Amino acid sequence: MLRRNPTKAELVTRLFALEILPFVGALTYSYFLPRMLLIALSVYSVCALTNSFLSIRDGVALGVFGLREERTEDRYWFWYWVIRPALFPILILCIAIAAVATNTLVWPRH
Repeated sequence: MLRRNPTKAELVTRLFALEILPFVGALTYSYFLPRMLLIALSVYSVCALTNSFLSIRDGVALGVFGLREERTEDRYWFWYWVIRPALFPILILCIAIAAVATNTLVWPRH
Protein backbone atom coordinates (compact mmCIF):
# COMPACT_ATOMS: atom_id res chain seq x y z
CA MET A 1 0.00 0.00 0.00
CA LEU A 2 1.43 3.35 -1.04
CA ARG A 3 1.74 6.08 1.55
CA ARG A 4 0.72 9.57 0.45
CA ASN A 5 3.09 12.46 1.04
CA PRO A 6 2.07 14.84 3.82
CA THR A 7 0.91 18.30 2.84
CA LYS A 8 2.58 21.50 3.98
CA ALA A 9 -0.09 21.97 6.66
CA GLU A 10 0.61 18.50 8.06
CA LEU A 11 4.35 19.18 8.12
CA VAL A 12 3.85 22.48 9.96
CA THR A 13 1.52 20.76 12.43
CA ARG A 14 4.13 18.07 12.97
CA LEU A 15 6.77 20.77 13.53
CA PHE A 16 4.71 22.46 16.23
CA ALA A 17 3.53 19.23 17.86
CA LEU A 18 6.85 17.38 17.89
CA GLU A 19 9.47 20.13 18.11
CA ILE A 20 8.30 23.58 19.21
CA LEU A 21 5.73 22.66 21.88
CA PRO A 22 7.93 20.01 23.57
CA PHE A 23 10.86 22.43 23.63
CA VAL A 24 8.77 25.19 25.20
CA GLY A 25 7.31 22.63 27.61
CA ALA A 26 10.80 21.42 28.57
CA LEU A 27 11.97 24.96 29.24
CA THR A 28 8.84 25.72 31.27
CA TYR A 29 9.20 22.50 33.25
CA SER A 30 12.88 23.18 33.94
CA TYR A 31 12.02 26.69 35.12
CA PHE A 32 9.93 25.26 37.96
CA LEU A 33 12.20 22.26 38.58
CA PRO A 34 15.70 23.41 37.56
CA ARG A 35 17.33 20.18 38.71
CA MET A 36 15.44 18.29 36.02
CA LEU A 37 16.64 20.33 33.02
CA LEU A 38 18.47 17.49 31.30
CA ILE A 39 15.58 15.06 31.75
CA ALA A 40 13.11 17.55 30.29
CA LEU A 41 15.37 18.30 27.33
CA SER A 42 15.87 14.56 26.77
CA VAL A 43 12.10 14.13 26.39
CA TYR A 44 12.11 17.03 23.92
CA SER A 45 14.95 15.45 21.94
CA VAL A 46 13.09 12.14 21.61
CA CYS A 47 10.06 14.04 20.26
CA ALA A 48 12.21 16.04 17.82
CA LEU A 49 13.98 12.92 16.57
CA THR A 50 10.57 11.33 16.03
CA ASN A 51 9.81 14.20 13.64
CA SER A 52 13.03 13.48 11.73
CA PHE A 53 12.23 9.77 11.52
CA LEU A 54 8.73 10.54 10.26
CA SER A 55 10.21 12.82 7.59
CA ILE A 56 12.55 10.03 6.49
CA ARG A 57 9.63 7.58 6.40
CA ASP A 58 7.43 9.92 4.37
CA GLY A 59 10.18 11.19 2.07
CA VAL A 60 9.20 14.83 2.63
CA ALA A 61 10.86 17.38 4.91
CA LEU A 62 9.85 20.92 5.81
CA GLY A 63 12.48 23.34 4.51
CA VAL A 64 13.09 27.04 4.89
CA PHE A 65 10.10 29.36 4.38
CA GLY A 66 7.80 26.33 4.55
CA LEU A 67 8.98 24.70 1.33
CA ARG A 68 8.44 20.98 1.01
CA GLU A 69 11.66 19.17 0.16
CA GLU A 70 10.96 15.77 -1.37
CA ARG A 71 13.49 12.98 -1.41
CA THR A 72 12.68 12.04 -5.01
CA GLU A 73 13.13 15.56 -6.41
CA ASP A 74 16.13 17.00 -4.57
CA ARG A 75 18.02 14.55 -2.41
CA TYR A 76 20.60 17.03 -1.09
CA TRP A 77 18.14 19.55 0.36
CA PHE A 78 15.88 16.81 1.68
CA TRP A 79 18.69 15.29 3.72
CA TYR A 80 19.90 18.75 4.75
CA TRP A 81 16.49 19.60 6.23
CA VAL A 82 16.23 16.20 7.93
CA ILE A 83 19.72 16.14 9.47
CA ARG A 84 20.21 19.81 10.41
CA PRO A 85 17.22 20.04 12.80
CA ALA A 86 18.18 16.67 14.32
CA LEU A 87 21.69 17.71 15.38
CA PHE A 88 20.64 19.58 18.54
CA PRO A 89 18.43 16.74 19.86
CA ILE A 90 21.22 14.23 19.16
CA LEU A 91 23.64 16.44 21.13
CA ILE A 92 21.18 16.62 24.04
CA LEU A 93 20.79 12.83 24.06
CA CYS A 94 24.59 12.35 24.02
CA ILE A 95 24.92 14.69 27.00
CA ALA A 96 22.11 12.84 28.81
CA ILE A 97 23.76 9.47 28.19
CA ALA A 98 27.06 10.84 29.50
CA ALA A 99 25.24 12.23 32.56
CA VAL A 100 23.67 8.84 33.26
CA ALA A 101 27.05 7.14 32.86
CA THR A 102 28.69 9.53 35.34
CA ASN A 103 25.70 9.54 37.72
CA THR A 104 25.10 13.29 37.34
CA LEU A 105 21.74 13.26 35.58
CA VAL A 106 20.03 15.22 38.35
CA TRP A 107 21.96 18.07 39.92
CA PRO A 108 22.52 17.51 43.63
CA ARG A 109 21.06 19.89 46.14
CA HIS A 110 23.51 22.09 47.97
